[in-house]
Amino acid sequence: MVFEDRASIPKALLFSGQTLGAHPVYVTVTQNERNQIANSGLGSGPLTQLMIYQLHQTITEDDLKELFSPFGQLVQVSTPNSPESQCAVVLFEKPEDAKNAHQKMNGFALAGKALRIMLTPGPIPAADSSSKLSFS
Repeated sequence: MVFEDRASIPKALLFSGQTLGAHPVYVTVTQNERNQIANSGLGSGPLTQLMIYQLHQTITEDDLKELFSPFGQLVQVSTPNSPESQCAVVLFEKPEDAKNAHQKMNGFALAGKALRIMLTPGPIPAADSSSKLSFS
């Protein structure tokens, strides 16, 4: 899949783990795209965002706010609108709070599932329409 707008990347990553018909959907950034982001200067900002995977389908945004707010000021917590989704994004105000939450919560068992958490730069700014990223 190819995105013309880099701001779509975090939204697309949220759909990894959902099903389309009877088939699971997996969305990842390939090494080539990681290099493109790094070379463009995007994605090199402060690490303030947590991408959280393997969530139980009953976990809500309010549950995540309660779980992660002790680590610091939250800017945003979002989950896709699909009940089958198993992922979420938690955005912290300060990089040190995000790093601490990542260290303490990666692998944490929540509703019988071990959370898998990636620490990433905050929201990726939109790029001009001539720049494309592809995903597999």
